[in-house]
Amino acid sequence: SAAGQKGVAFRVQNEVPRRTLLTDRLSVQKIFLNLLSNAVKYTPRGGHVTFALRRDSVDSADPDTVFTVSDDGIGISKAFLDHIYEPFSQENQTGRQAAGTGLGLSIVKELVDTMGGTIHAESEQGKGTTFTVRLHFALAPEQQHSTQTAAGSRAGTAALAGKHVLLCEDNALNTEIACALLREKDMQVTCAADGRAGVELF
Repeated sequence: SAAGQKGVAFRVQNEVPRRTLLTDRLSVQKIFLNLLSNAVKYTPRGGHVTFALRRDSVDSADPDTVFTVSDDGIGISKAFLDHIYEPFSQENQTGRQAAGTGLGLSIVKELVDTMGGTIHAESEQGKGTTFTVRLHFALAPEQQHSTQTAAGSRAGTAALAGKHVLLCEDNALNTEIACALLREKDMQVTCAADGRAGVELF
């Protein structure tokens, strides 16, 4: 939706067959919501953002999953590329003011490392940026992804649809992630930057 509002074309290229995996779902969502949000943020109207998934070593019985988030936006200078995962680091480019806290990529790197994966960035100013994330997922045992479990999960979240939530959060990335998860359940979300603003909105 953010890409659509900005006039950026968003494409998904999925070469991975449908599987049920054991993983930290919230961490995976945080990683890619952050990378995709940045890609849209730093890509001008008329640009493109692509999210691609493929399996590495397809012939292997237990392959890694490789994700790429690429854009044709403003790019990152070679001098700054070595510092993108440092907390609070932001590149100020001519004619563009840095936005956000500078914590997003630091959080992404920490999550990827914690999950035993790798992340690699390639970029060229004025031509765009590509992030490649490699993660390994264990397949879930058959009994853990029955249709009965899936149906029960859907029934549990259906009661949340249409509910109005006031979210008080002073971290922009956390706000973005929480809003995306709540709206995924068809909830209406109003955001406040802190508790005082939340009380006033309430």
